[in-house]
Amino acid sequence: MWRESFRQSRGSRMSKGKIVIVGAGMHSAMLIEILEMNDFSIVGLTDPSKSKHGASVCGYPVLGGDEILPSLLSSGVSGAVVGIGGTRAEACLARKMIFEKLIDMNFSVPELIHPSAFVSKRAKVGRAAQILAGAIVQANALLKDNVLINAGAIVEHDCVISNHAVLGSGAVLCGAVSVGEASHVGAGATVRQSVLVGRSATIAMGAAVIRDVEDFSTVLGVPARNKAKEEVSK
Repeated sequence: MWRESFRQSRGSRMSKGKIVIVGAGMHSAMLIEILEMNDFSIVGLTDPSKSKHGASVCGYPVLGGDEILPSLLSSGVSGAVVGIGGTRAEACLARKMIFEKLIDMNFSVPELIHPSAFVSKRAKVGRAAQILAGAIVQANALLKDNVLINAGAIVEHDCVISNHAVLGSGAVLCGAVSVGEASHVGAGATVRQSVLVGRSATIAMGAAVIRDVEDFSTVLGVPARNKAKEEVSK
C-alpha cells in the first residue's frame, strides 16, 4: 500500500505514539531528529552489541538487545523504526531482517521524512521508508518498503527503488532508473537514465554508472566497472 502524498497522509501514517529505535549506530541520530520534529515519544533504542547497553544516543538510552522488544510492545510501545544505515548491500540485508522482524511482531513502522526533503505528490512511498534532509524524490517515482534515501540524494522521475535498497548521501538516480531489492548506491554516485541495477548490488561511492548492474555485483569507478571482472583481468 503506497501513499500518494506525505502531506495528505501524514496524520494517519505517522501516529505520535511511543516508539523505539532498533539499532544504535550513527544513523539513529538522524532518525531521532525526525522523530522529535514529529512529536513522537522516543522510549530509547535497542542494539545487539552489549557494549552499547546503558549508553545513550542524543540523550536517549540504549535499553538492551532486541530480546526486549516483546516486553516493550506489551508495555504500550507500539511503534518501531529501523535504526541502521550502512555502506554496502550487506547492510541492506540487515535492514531487511530488522524490518521483517518488526512487521512480524506487529509493530507499527512509520515512514520518516525530514521536513526539508521534497517528495512529489505524484511519487509513491512504501512502508517504513526513510527520506533524510535535503533529499529530492520527483514525480512518478516509486519507493517500496523500507527504502532509505540519505541526505541530499536525488531520485528523478519514474525511478523504481525496490524493498530495502539504500541511496547514499548525494547519490543521483537519473530518470527511470530501477534499483533492485537490498542494493546499495554509494554516496555521490550517479546512475544514468534507464539503467537497471540488480538485486543485492553495491555501487561504490562516486561511481558513474552508465550500464546495467548485475545481481550481487560490485561496481566502481568512472565509468563504473564490475569489480570482480576488473580483478580477473589484472
